[in-house]
Amino acid sequence: HAVFGRFAANDPRHLPYTVADTTPRTEPLVQALDVLLQLPQLRITRVEWQSLFEVAAVRQRFGLEAHDVSQLDDWLADAGVRWGLDAPHRAPWGIAPDMRDAHQNSWLFGLERLLLGYVTGAPTEAHAMSEAWQDTLPQPGVGGLDAPVISSLLQWLRHTHIALQLLQQPHTPQAWGDVLQQVIALFFKAENDTDQRLLERVMAPIETWLAECQLARLDSPLPLTVVREHWMAQLQQPAMQRRFFGGGVQFATLMPMRSIPFKGVCLLGMNDGDYPRSQTPRDFDLMSEAAHAGQPSSHWRPGDRSRREDDRYLFLEALLSARNKLYISWQGRRTTDHELMPPSVLVAQLMDYLNQVWTRNGRPACEATLQPLQAFSPKYFTQNSTFETYATDWQRARTTPPVPSSTPTATDAEPPRELSLKQLQRLLKQPVEVFLVDRMQLRLDQPDEAAEEVEPFALNGLDKYKISQHIAQTDNTAQALTHLHLSGQLALAGFGEVQQNQLLKERQTLRDSLEALLAQWTQPLPAQSATWQWDHLTLRAEWATGESLWYTQATGDPWLQVVLRPGAVTEGKKENQQARLDTLSHLWLHHLAACASGTPTTSVQIGLDAAIELRPIDSEEAKNQLHHLCQLYIQAWGQPLPVAAKTACAYAMAVKAKHKDPLRKAKTTFEGAYQKRGEFENTPALQRVFTSFNDVADDMDTWSEYLYGPMRTAAHVTHFSAHAQEVNA
Repeated sequence: HAVFGRFAANDPRHLPYTVADTTPRTEPLVQALDVLLQLPQLRITRVEWQSLFEVAAVRQRFGLEAHDVSQLDDWLADAGVRWGLDAPHRAPWGIAPDMRDAHQNSWLFGLERLLLGYVTGAPTEAHAMSEAWQDTLPQPGVGGLDAPVISSLLQWLRHTHIALQLLQQPHTPQAWGDVLQQVIALFFKAENDTDQRLLERVMAPIETWLAECQLARLDSPLPLTVVREHWMAQLQQPAMQRRFFGGGVQFATLMPMRSIPFKGVCLLGMNDGDYPRSQTPRDFDLMSEAAHAGQPSSHWRPGDRSRREDDRYLFLEALLSARNKLYISWQGRRTTDHELMPPSVLVAQLMDYLNQVWTRNGRPACEATLQPLQAFSPKYFTQNSTFETYATDWQRARTTPPVPSSTPTATDAEPPRELSLKQLQRLLKQPVEVFLVDRMQLRLDQPDEAAEEVEPFALNGLDKYKISQHIAQTDNTAQALTHLHLSGQLALAGFGEVQQNQLLKERQTLRDSLEALLAQWTQPLPAQSATWQWDHLTLRAEWATGESLWYTQATGDPWLQVVLRPGAVTEGKKENQQARLDTLSHLWLHHLAACASGTPTTSVQIGLDAAIELRPIDSEEAKNQLHHLCQLYIQAWGQPLPVAAKTACAYAMAVKAKHKDPLRKAKTTFEGAYQKRGEFENTPALQRVFTSFNDVADDMDTWSEYLYGPMRTAAHVTHFSAHAQEVNA
């Protein structure tokens, strides 16, 4: 289907084809039906919902398009839907319906949030907090024009509830026939004639089964398991009445009685060991027992079947069926080490025989040809080449004239003349992204994570950091925790209480340090901005815009910048602690901008283990540092710099700590260690530019000093108690 089904029937490149020897069991519609017949045992997760709506007949039944399903999935994920219809549906899996928060992360939980958000028009701003109504927190996102989509989702839930009630009870065979027809009508609607014929073919075994039950006078109730197993087993068997030669290119398995003349016969996958086909002998197979012992079997009788001899004869029949062309292929190279792989022994024997009795221009008549791996290989489009192709798309791509030099492109565009702190922060956070994101306009996304199928028991690192930072910065802690609980981000019952206590403990630790620090800083600082000009380069900077906390004294001078980080801000033992440079890029850039504006500024990042302090810098020195970063940005914009951010920071910290082998520590950061992912594996941009640590190792000392040396020099570690005494003094 991936090759022959690419073009529509009216396309001149379309080739009609049919596939024989398939069973209805392999069709997506039947697989979806099999899932529906397991509803009483299913937890009904969002993943199962996604797989069900991948079937076109299901989407047609509920009036949804593929993009509607994608939009619904985003809404359901934001609303916290994970598994279970409601609290009573979760009872078989150990969650009592009367337990506190038993319905959290269920379909009912998420739909109540979506519908309440639709009714109330919940704010979509990230910082806005909606008001809960009767312990339900509205989820924004669903607008007035989205009502039909939500209605289709509600209809699916109603049909699921109806089918669940029907399938949970035993029924007589005659009643099962009506129930199964009702289930198909609830969830499937033929999109075309092919689906309609498939639905009729699916119901045929049920009609036969009902007739047999009537003849056997079977009228006792049967459980769903018995009916499902029999139905799916019947759909698994190939139908003998299915036509073999359906026109066009015919794909089929080598089987007896199929040797009819064809203009061309293609034998694919004739690998050594794959054909003649080998079967694992059973313990009770007496004919194969002696064969494996290397002795003539005393149980063998004339006329007993030999699978390998059957395959040899089928191969001969296939050869005799070819009239104009015979094409045989096998895997020529091993995928792991590119070593040559031999063909099937039958193919090798055929080639040897042909070469013995026939020559062509003094050369063997039959030679194996190693085909190029890709359809766009230059070998297909080289003149006088022995390879041929009909892929005109690739030929046009190769012969397309180059873009005139007068047309601006990403490769010949001039570097920017005006920069912002956001661009400089990208430079410090990952230098290679300047070239890929800012210049080439690439977006390197990591694969989407699978939908959550269980209720949250613990927060992952990134989610915990964001939530902890939000709790630490908010003034209304009770409201923030209520929103987290009602949005389904915390665990159920006692597990959620433990998480809340941990969040409150971390908040108290950070707020205690903040209160000690703010003894002399009483006034919040409004937003500030400044502009600096160097030759043809301009830097426009804004700070105190809400990303961090800014304060000033009653006189308006000096300034204080504070960042609360619910995590570690230092590395190393207590007597030799040093700042983690990879967490300071935002603090450092805004600190430089504030100092360069002429106002003495102190910047502090408070963590759970210590605090990092950046003391005031002379205005001219701060301007020089910003100018230096702007020049590095222009250089990184021109070509990817051979540096990885966390790896370079680890190297700079190891040098400051007088580590025996700083390069080794940098390599561990880049490649990872036991049960710890490295920066290379976590960063798609690095994987796009580099291949190994050696690409960044040669100039590690130079680039780590250029980018992070001034930050390392300015960062001072201050412990909470000492810092509080210093402020009080």
